Amino acid sequence: MNNNQEIGTIALAGATGFIGKHLLSSLLCSGNSRIRVLIHENRSMALLDDPGVMPVKGDLLKLETLYDFPVPGCTVVNLVNLIGMSEQDNLLAMDNLGKACIKAGIRKLIHCSTAVVSGRVSSNMITEETECNPINEYEITKYKIEKSFIEKYRDSFDIIILRPTEVFGPDGKNLLKLANSLVQGNRIANYARSCLFKKRRVNLVSVQNVVAAIEFCICLNKKVLEPEIFIVSEDEDPICEYRNMESMLMRYLGQKDYFVPVAPIPLSILGFLLKLLGRTNCNPLSFYSGRKLVDFGFTKKISLQDGLALFADWYKAYIVGA
Repeated sequence: MNNNQEIGTIALAGATGFIGKHLLSSLLCSGNSRIRVLIHENRSMALLDDPGVMPVKGDLLKLETLYDFPVPGCTVVNLVNLIGMSEQDNLLAMDNLGKACIKAGIRKLIHCSTAVVSGRVSSNMITEETECNPINEYEITKYKIEKSFIEKYRDSFDIIILRPTEVFGPDGKNLLKLANSLVQGNRIANYARSCLFKKRRVNLVSVQNVVAAIEFCICLNKKVLEPEIFIVSEDEDPICEYRNMESMLMRYLGQKDYFVPVAPIPLSILGFLLKLLGRTNCNPLSFYSGRKLVDFGFTKKISLQDGLALFADWYKAYIVGA
């Protein structure tokens, strides 16, 4: 984010989640905005005590509690993910947020969705134009929320939908299981997994670059006449192949590489096994293109390699160290 750019008021929903904490910290560091944070009574964290933050109590399932959250002309950033709640409750919560935004007269809504709303598609390359075919309940709900925002509110305020791939970084759950396996697990099992997944794309994106994408969209001054959808991805990086990523992570975690070179198992076998396991994306070569966001002027904050290094440093300090 441009440190000299005044970006007005931001109303942030989902600040206590993984991406939300990183975004709030970055916004506070820039000091160029007034930040209103939607919270429930049972949620708290140190960043909410910062003088640059105005906590606003509210419940997304109760419309009348949301009217004090957004203010006229603000940008609303929605990072809420109601895990464990029904599709009906998720849609109700997002509809309530939309109605509160209309009442306040906001300028822009940035909604963070997920790249997996594309579901099971036949092509290797997935873009914003790829026809979505969501399969499981999570994907279907996320896709319906996107459609609901666009269909109901496109004429009321600007809408930007971000679809990040698998977000990882300090405090995140993605890569945590793999790191535990590499540090504490059975090396024979790790080697076998590496042979199976060697050429599979891991579809990772660092939380630092997701935050940078959100801040870029906040600062996007050009009037968005139509709702825009952007995939946030680092799939173009060669490190996004499983073996390349695993090898680099092992090195950062201080683990020796395998004594025997990793022998790849044919991708057709991996694809069959993924389908057998009921995975939606059973194409090991799925590539989510982030080209559109780059064409709009977005520049990544850090490389995927540096993102892995930051994750490894956090893991060694707070997981192994603990």
